[in-house]
Formats: sequence, C-alpha cells, structure tokens
Amino acid sequence: MTQWHKHWILRMTGTLLGALVTSVTFSADKDPALKPECKHPLCSRIAIERPWPRVDVGGYQQIDFADLRLMVPDGEFRLTGTQERMLLAYDNGKLVAVDQYTRAKLPPFLAGTNISLRAWMDIIFTRTPADKLPTNAKDAEAWKWSLTGKPDYLGGAQVSQFQNGQIVVYAVFDYPDGSYQHRMWFMVESNPDTIYYVGTNGLDEKTVLDILGSVSFRQNAYARIQ
Repeated sequence: MTQWHKHWILRMTGTLLGALVTSVTFSADKDPALKPECKHPLCSRIAIERPWPRVDVGGYQQIDFADLRLMVPDGEFRLTGTQERMLLAYDNGKLVAVDQYTRAKLPPFLAGTNISLRAWMDIIFTRTPADKLPTNAKDAEAWKWSLTGKPDYLGGAQVSQFQNGQIVVYAVFDYPDGSYQHRMWFMVESNPDTIYYVGTNGLDEKTVLDILGSVSFRQNAYARIQ
C-alpha cells in the first residue's frame, strides 16, 4: 500500500478519537516507478447483496447531518462536529462518527478522470482485477489504483451491499483492526460525488443495521438533534 493510500484511509476511518481528528494532508504525486497491481487474495472479494434492513425504531433518536438523516441509539452522549464531521461519544464509551466526503477531497489518482466517488466505491467493493478496464487510459490507471486499496477497505471481513431506491450502502461489519468496528459508506445516485461514511464502535450488528436501515437523504439540512 502506498503512503497516499494510507493517508486517505486515515481520512475515511479516523482514529479512536473519531472523525474529528485532523485529516492528514498527502501529496497527489505518485512515484512513477510504482505500478498499480492488486495481488492480495482480497482483491478478488466482492460485496454480497443483502436486503435493506427492517428497522426497529424503539430506543433511537433522529439525527440530521448535512443531507443525511439517520437514527442513533438513545442515551447520554457528547456531540461535537463541524460542517463535514460529527462525533457522538456516549457516556458508556460507544461511538458513532459521521463524515462527509466530496469531490474536493478525492484521492489524487482520481483527479482528471471520469470516475465519480460513487464509481470509486463500486470499483473497490464490486470489481476485481479480472474485470474489464475502462477504455480511457487515465480512467483505467485510476481503476487499477482503486483496486490496490481493496485489502485495506475490506480488512479481511466480508463486505455487504444494500440498496433502497437511490440509496446505496457498502458495509463492513466486525472490521478486524482499527478504531471502528463497523463501517458504512452511504451514497445517493442523484449525487454521485458525495460519500457519507459512518463508523461505529461498541455497538452490536443489529443496532448498526437499524442505523443503516433508518438512513434517508434530504436537501439543505444541517447537523442538529431533533
């Protein structure tokens, strides 16, 4: 894994302090000697499609963050954040972090390509080195660089794919290493260059599926507790 891949994954997953850790600035320049090639066994793993979860709304409260609306567990927590990041730190030590990523924060290898952030997520979670590359040379190079990040995003765990209308979610449950045990990437087809990343720590999978299933998108929203 190249250094800029490590930095981007840090931006997408944060540290144990959550999504408020300052992002590491990385160089957009790749070593010309490096060739993007994914040889790890996880390079051939793709997401498994699962039905949209049925939500048990009892014991939850609604949170709005930018265009994202979701339910989070009831309980006492400290809410901190910015326009792009939000962290809910519960008194019992559990964490829910939400980050918004836009085209302005794209990985440097996507600059100047026709690959949207949504398409980038699709490559990581649903494509393998055996798939046909785009005919555009720059897109093909970015596609191959995207595949080299698969082992770090999957972490050895199985990836699930959920879809509800225009909402598409990739989720990794029980990630074996790192600050967040459960990790989800939310996208809406009408806005392919925005990703919402939700990481949780200390929550069981049923609770995380309730959070996932509660998500909807809206316009001109801002972070607040209802």
